[in-house]
Amino acid sequence: MVDHVFDETVALLGQRREILDRSARLLLEKETLDERELQAFVETVERPARGRTA
Repeated sequence: MVDHVFDETVALLGQRREILDRSARLLLEKETLDERELQAFVETVERPARGRTA
């Protein structure tokens, strides 16, 4: 069971790699984000349809 969840997690992180990289670059530039900046970033992220992980 743990192996299955681990594999799903690795797959999800791989699918979302671009978002992770963009958020990391933003944090490297600014070091911290206030609520407004975080909300602006979140609004740029395309959300998957419910029930999907990609």
